Amino acid sequence: MGPTPTDLPAVLHAGGPDPERAEALKLYGRFVGDWDAEIIAHGPDGNSHRTEGEIHFGWVLQGRAIQDIWMIPRLANRSTAPQFPIADNWYGTTLRVYDPTIGAWRIFWIDPARSVFRQQIGRTRGEDIVQEAGPTPAN
Repeated sequence: MGPTPTDLPAVLHAGGPDPERAEALKLYGRFVGDWDAEIIAHGPDGNSHRTEGEIHFGWVLQGRAIQDIWMIPRLANRSTAPQFPIADNWYGTTLRVYDPTIGAWRIFWIDPARSVFRQQIGRTRGEDIVQEAGPTPAN
């Protein structure tokens, strides 16, 4: 008999990075945890808007990937917060998977409420993390 739907967290979440790839996984692994976020969106008219959000990073898929959840506004304020200008409100997830065949991370952003889907490649450049745009499916 297969797992029941209540088993999903048990089979999805991992306690840490896959030991065979631990060194490469440090790039995004340093963010594992819960974060408060200040988001600034800049409009074409030069005006900027600020709001607060939250981000939660965790190990998944036997420690071979990192999944995060981005929420703008914070979960506790979702029912009362106005729409965030320019960037909209977010409730989406990113799956970041290190791909040893390219020596970089494949990144997939999914925001089902806004029907936004993005792909990127993440890697180091000096001390920085650079995320390069990949193919984006047409809406």
